[in-house]
Amino acid sequence: TKIRKSQEICSLALSLRKKEKIKVRQPLNKIIIPYRNELEKESLVDISEFIKSEINVKNVELVGDSSKILVKKAKPNFKLLGPKFGKDLKIVSSIINNLKSVEIEKIENEKALVLENNIEILLEDIEIYFEDIEGWQVVSENGTTIALDTNINEELKNEGIAREIVNRIQNFRKDSGFNVSDKIIIEIENNNLIEKAIFENIDYIKNETLAVELNFKQTLINAQEFEFDNLNIKIKIFKKT
Repeated sequence: TKIRKSQEICSLALSLRKKEKIKVRQPLNKIIIPYRNELEKESLVDISEFIKSEINVKNVELVGDSSKILVKKAKPNFKLLGPKFGKDLKIVSSIINNLKSVEIEKIENEKALVLENNIEILLEDIEIYFEDIEGWQVVSENGTTIALDTNINEELKNEGIAREIVNRIQNFRKDSGFNVSDKIIIEIENNNLIEKAIFENIDYIKNETLAVELNFKQTLINAQEFEFDNLNIKIKIFKKT
């Protein structure tokens, strides 16, 4: 079930990335995952490293279900409520829309809640969701909820650029028939838009690609070229002899 839980969380996060058109290679800062009890919290702690690497996020924050960060709301399930309450539907809907987090949790735990005038609301009479947090995407499915921080600051953006560059260099290595253990020298054509990204992540780039040197050149002839996010990058790689 740990595996299933981690798959559910990752699939929700990846679908949010897709919806927001944020590539998986672009690191994000944080995901918030609520837990219902200590047991659930423990299993989330166990899978949090896996989640980080699968969805490329820096931090996993686990919060108690009733935390102030994620606010639970309920809306009426009209299909069931219509026939059940008839002319009282308007009153019942209004009550459901105004249910507090505590009351919603009571319905979740006890599967029902008796309101004033002896009106009983069952769990299936309502749809539970979480309010959006500004700058975050919140999504729930089959009892799993996540909130993903989709703000990308300059540091994260630059790390995303570095990851793209590493990915292309790895492909160039493969296409050039280099051995996995071959050390290389990288030359990159000067490009103001990517220099900061490379300098901030230079150790990462060199370690990942087994580069002993990374040099900027004014111009490169016969270089490998690639484009992403409106950036045009020219690179050459040589085997270190």
